[in-house]
Amino acid sequence: MKKIILNLLLLLLIPVLAEANYLKVIGGLTSSKNDFVGFKNESKLTLTGGVGIETGALRSRFNAEVLFSYEDVTLDVNGSLNKYRFVKLTMPLLFKYKFQEFNFPYAVIGGAGTIIFADSLAENGKTNALFDFSIVIGVGMEIDLVNKKKLGDENYKWSTLIIEGRYQTGLKNLTLDERKFKTSSLYILFGVKF
Repeated sequence: MKKIILNLLLLLLIPVLAEANYLKVIGGLTSSKNDFVGFKNESKLTLTGGVGIETGALRSRFNAEVLFSYEDVTLDVNGSLNKYRFVKLTMPLLFKYKFQEFNFPYAVIGGAGTIIFADSLAENGKTNALFDFSIVIGVGMEIDLVNKKKLGDENYKWSTLIIEGRYQTGLKNLTLDERKFKTSSLYILFGVKF
């Protein structure tokens, strides 16, 4: 597990070493579903926040991010309700393609590694650490907060507003209290790139 986490963090450092970097702060709403086999589980709406870095050419770019979210999950185990708090640390690595250079929609596709800390809310509860790989797809739009052409400098770096929607689906069968489940999430994210 330690090697997997270390390798993911090293992958996130690749954009840092490249040129034309942008930092970003993002946050928004996440609708998460934990699909337990044989158990009905509703989607949960939670808050998500994080930071990222973006690098690459004008229209083809790479994103590396770290996102944090949490949700409460109730699991029926042999007639007994077990309550958990899922604390999620998600590390997406995405390819982003902008259809036009400025103020136009873009698409993202890639993968993510997620560490889920499932904290039991019972007395003397224990924490289970789970790891999931996911596929991520999405669309978004960037809106420049300053007209670069009016400034007379096309290379001027300034803040850009980000609005993005993503869908993430887990690939692994995870196990909690001897019940198998898969995860999926729908993100609505807002942020600033600078």
